[in-house]
Amino acid sequence: MLKIINRKKVLTCILALLLTFMHIAGWQISMDYGSSVHTSAFFQKIGVLKNWQCLLIGAFEWCILSVLFYRLFTWLEKRETQITEEKTAPAVLALMNVPRYFGFMAFGILFAIWMLFLWGCYPGYYNYDIGNQLPQFMYAEVPYNAHHPLLHTIISGAIITLGYHINSTDLTLGLFMYSVFQMAACAACLSYSLHFIYKRSRNLILTIVALIFYALCPPLVMLAMSATKDVLCYSALLVGIIGLWELVEEIGLKGTAKWHKWIFPAVFLIFSCLMRKNVIYAVVVLTFFSLMIIKKERLKQLLFYIGIFAVYFAIDKALVVGLNAIPGSLNEALCVPYQQIARLYTIEGADAFTDEEYAMLSDIIPPQSLLLYDPAMADPIKANFNPGLETLKENAGDYLLLWLKKGLEYPKIYIDSFLYNTYQAWYPGTTVMEQKGVRYFYITDWQEEYGTPNWQGLYDFYQGVTYGSYTKYPVFRLFFATGTMFWISVIAIFYSLWKKDKSTTMALLLNLLVCATSFCGPVSDVRYYLILFYLAPVCFSLMLRKNAAERNLP
Repeated sequence: MLKIINRKKVLTCILALLLTFMHIAGWQISMDYGSSVHTSAFFQKIGVLKNWQCLLIGAFEWCILSVLFYRLFTWLEKRETQITEEKTAPAVLALMNVPRYFGFMAFGILFAIWMLFLWGCYPGYYNYDIGNQLPQFMYAEVPYNAHHPLLHTIISGAIITLGYHINSTDLTLGLFMYSVFQMAACAACLSYSLHFIYKRSRNLILTIVALIFYALCPPLVMLAMSATKDVLCYSALLVGIIGLWELVEEIGLKGTAKWHKWIFPAVFLIFSCLMRKNVIYAVVVLTFFSLMIIKKERLKQLLFYIGIFAVYFAIDKALVVGLNAIPGSLNEALCVPYQQIARLYTIEGADAFTDEEYAMLSDIIPPQSLLLYDPAMADPIKANFNPGLETLKENAGDYLLLWLKKGLEYPKIYIDSFLYNTYQAWYPGTTVMEQKGVRYFYITDWQEEYGTPNWQGLYDFYQGVTYGSYTKYPVFRLFFATGTMFWISVIAIFYSLWKKDKSTTMALLLNLLVCATSFCGPVSDVRYYLILFYLAPVCFSLMLRKNAAERNLP
C-alpha cells in the first residue's frame, strides 16, 4: 500500500512539475515575444520574471499543483470505484444503454449545425495549402508534388474540379461541395467519438456538453469549413485512437481480441498517415511502447503495426509512382536544427563558428540569410536552406556532427530555440504569432473577392479571430488555445498512469506522439494540433467514466 501511495505521489509531483515548467516558461517567452494574452496593466507590469522570481514562483506553484492533482485524482478514483445499489437500479441501467441510433442522431445534429455555419460563410474557406494542391489535379502541365499528401490532393482536387465543371464561373461551387464532403466526414468521426463518450462515461450531461463543444467551438467550426488536409487526417486519427483504446481494453479483459478489433483502428490509422506523414512516425514510436507495455498478444501486435506500415508505404509509393510525383523535401523534417543554427548565428554571430565550420555552413546557406530567423516560425530559414539541400544530404554525417557539437557548446540557445518555436502549442496564455502579426486563421484575398457570405456577422467574427479578437475574453479565449487542449491531454494520460489503465495510456500516448512530431514542424499553427481539440471531450469522459466491469453494466 505504501508503494502505491508513493508511486501516485511521484506521478502527481512529475505532472505538477511539468505543468509548472510550461506555465513559467510559456509566460516568459510570450511576454518577451509580445504574444501574451495578458494585456492588463497589472500583468504587463510584472512582465518577464528574473531567475530568482521564476524559482520562487515555480516552487510555490509546484507545491500547490502537486497537492491539487493528488486530491483530484484520488477523488476521481473513488468516484469510479464506488458502488451503490441506487446507481445500478434497472431503470438507471436501461437509461445507460446506448441506443443504436445514437451515433446517427449525433451526426445529424452536428452536421446540421455545421451546415448552418457553412451557409453563413459560403462557400467555405479556400486557404492554407489548397492553392498549391488544386492546380496539380486541374492542369496536366502542373506536376504532382508529394510535399502535400497526394491522396488529399486527389480527393480535394476531384471534388473542387467537379464543381468547377458544373459551374465554371469560379471555384465557389466546387469549394462548397468539398466543404460539405469534409464536414460530413468530420461529423461522422466526431459522432463516433460522442458514442464512445456516452458509452464509457455513462453521463448524458457530459455527452451533451461534448456535442455542444464539437458543434460550436470556433476553431473546430472554422477548420471544418477550411479545405485543409488536417481536418480529414485528425478526424480519422480520432477514430483510430478510440479504436486502439478498445483494442487494448479487450486484450486486457479477454487476453485476446476479435479480428475486427484489429482491422478497425488499422484502417483509420493508415488513412490518417496518408493525410499527414508525421503520423506514421508517431505510430513507429508507439510500436515499441506497445510491445513493452502490452505483454499479451505481442506477435499479433507486431503484425498489426507491420501491417499498418506495409499498407501505408505501399499506397504512398503507388501514388508517387502512378502520378509521377516530385518527392517531398527533407527540409520539413529539419526545422528544429535549422532554427537552432539560425538562433545561434543570430545571437552569437560568426564568432560561434571556426573558419572551417563557417565554410561548411556557407556551403549550404549564406550565413547572412540566417539573420531572417523568426523565433516562432521556421519557414524563412527553411526556404533559404533549399539550394544547399543536396550538399547537406551528401555530407549528412559531417553536418550532423557540426550540429551536435554546437549544441554541446551552446545548450541554452538550442533549448530556447525549441521552446520559442513550440510554446504557442503548449502554453494557453499566448496568441499564435509570427513577425508579420497574429495568424490564427487565414481569410485570404481569394475569400475577399469570391466569397459570398450569407451571414455577415459570422464571417466578420471569423475575420476578427484571424487578428486575435478572441484574446480579449479571459475564459472564452481558452477554447482557442492549443495549450489548453494540450494540458487536458497531459493531465488525462497522467491519470491513466495513476490508474495503471493501459488502454487509455496507449491511446493518449499516440496522441502526444503525434503532437511531438508537430513540435518538430515549422510553426505552431492550430490546425497541426487539431487532434487535441477533438480528443478533449474524450479525455474528460475517460477520467469521469464509471467502471462498467465492476458494476456489471452492459
